[in-house]
Amino acid sequence: SMLSRSLSGVKDQTMVLALPGSTKGASESMDALFPPLLHAFRIFKGARHD
Repeated sequence: SMLSRSLSGVKDQTMVLALPGSTKGASESMDALFPPLLHAFRIFKGARHD
């Protein structure tokens, strides 16, 4: 699933992710994306970028 051509973006204060259609593919994508997404949300909220 990491090799899919999915898209993502930010509009105003909303992050939009396009995940694979299969349950397994979506789950694997979220497992891979969750840590960097948490970091991105912290940066959006004004946290320091270390």
